[in-house]
Amino acid sequence: MIWLWKRPGAALFLLAFVLRAAAAVVTEYRPLFPRYYYTDAIEHDETAWRMVLAWREGRPAMPTVAPGKRLYDYGAAGVYSLFGRKPLILKFINGFAAALAVLLLYRIALALIPLAGARWFGLFTAVWPSHVYFTSQNTKDAAVILLVALSMDRHAAFLKGAWMGARNQTQAAALSAACASLLILGLFKNYLLLEYGAGFVLTCLIALGISGAARPSRYRATLLAGMSACLLTVLVYRSFSQLVFLKVFRASPDHSWLARDDLGVFPSDHERKSFVPRTPEEITEFRRYRLDLERVYAKRVMDREIGTQLFPDLRLRTWWDVLKFMPKGFFYAFFMPLPGFYDAAGSLGRRLAGMENLAIFILFGVAVARAIGLPKRPEHWLMICFFLATAAATALFEFDLGSASRHKLAYLPSLLIFAFHHKEQII
Repeated sequence: MIWLWKRPGAALFLLAFVLRAAAAVVTEYRPLFPRYYYTDAIEHDETAWRMVLAWREGRPAMPTVAPGKRLYDYGAAGVYSLFGRKPLILKFINGFAAALAVLLLYRIALALIPLAGARWFGLFTAVWPSHVYFTSQNTKDAAVILLVALSMDRHAAFLKGAWMGARNQTQAAALSAACASLLILGLFKNYLLLEYGAGFVLTCLIALGISGAARPSRYRATLLAGMSACLLTVLVYRSFSQLVFLKVFRASPDHSWLARDDLGVFPSDHERKSFVPRTPEEITEFRRYRLDLERVYAKRVMDREIGTQLFPDLRLRTWWDVLKFMPKGFFYAFFMPLPGFYDAAGSLGRRLAGMENLAIFILFGVAVARAIGLPKRPEHWLMICFFLATAAATALFEFDLGSASRHKLAYLPSLLIFAFHHKEQII
C-alpha cells in the first residue's frame, strides 16, 4: 500500500483495470441492462466467430461493415482463433487498454495542472461509471479512447518541449509518436482524425499569434513543423486507408447484408459511395441517411424501435439554421438524459445516466470557468481546441443518445481536466 501511495500513476492504473475487469465479469454473466444495450458487442462477437469458422474452412471472411468495426472484428477474430470463443478475454484486453488511457490522462494532467488536481482528475477518470462500463465491453471504444489519449499526451509533450526549448531529437520522437497514433486512430474513427487535426492546427495558430513574436525563432519553426506534420498526417490518411481497407482488410462480397458509410474520409467499397456533407442540405441528407440506417438495423437485428435518436425530423436549409441548432445539438449530445429534462421512461439505464450527467454538467461548468481564467501555455490550448472541434462536429453528427454517451468519453476529459485545477495540495 505504501508503494502504491508513492506511485499514484500505478495505483490509478490498477484501480482502473480492476474496476473494468469486475464490470466485464458482471456484464458477461449477469447483464445489468436489456440485450439491446449490448448490440455492438453481440455483433462483434458473432462476426468474429464467423470469421474464425471461415478461416478454418479456408474461406475469406471479411465482413462488410464500417471500416473501424472491420478492423476490430479482425482483431477479435485473431483472439478467438488463439483462445476460442471467449468474449471475456476481449473485455479484459479492452479494460487494460482503458487503464492505460487513464494513466496517460493522468500524465497529461500532471503537465497542465497542480499535482493534487492531477491526482483527483486521474481518480475521477478511473472510477467514472460510464467510462468503466463502456470500456469493459467487447467494443472498439477502449481502443479509440487509448489512441486519443496517446495522441494528446505526445502532442502535449511536443508543445511543452517547443515552449521549453527541448532538443530536436526529443521533439521529433514526440511528434512522430503523436502522428502515428493519430493515423491509427483514423482507422477506427476517421472523423476524430479530422477533428483532432483541426484542434491541433488551431492550437499552433493560437500559440503563434499569442506568444510567437516574443519567443525565439526556433519556437516558431517548431510549431510550424508540428502543424505541417499534422496536416500531412491527415492528407496521407486517405492513401493509407485505401491500402488498409481496400487491399489488406477488403470486405468479402459474400458477407454483406447492409451497406455502412461514414463521413467520407475513407474510400467506400459499398454501393452507396461515401461523401463529405458540405452544405446545410447535405448535412440534413447525411443525418437522415444515418438515422434511417440505424432504424433499419435495430429493427432487422434486434426487432426493436429506437427511442433515443436525436432530432430525426431536423431540417437544415441555411447556415443560420446550422448555427442556431448547434448549441441545442451540443447540449443534448453531451448532457442528455438530464433529470427533469428527459423522460427516463422507467429505464434503469436512463436514470443512472441522468444522475451521472448531472454531475458531469456541474463539472463542465466548473471546467469552463477555470479554463477561461487559467494562464495558458500551448498544451493547455491543445485540450481546449480539441474539445471545441469535437463539440462542433458532435452537435451536428451525433445521432443517438446511446452512441453519444460512448463517444464523448474520448474527448470530454480534454475539457473536464480543467475542473480539477486548484492550488490546495489535498492528496
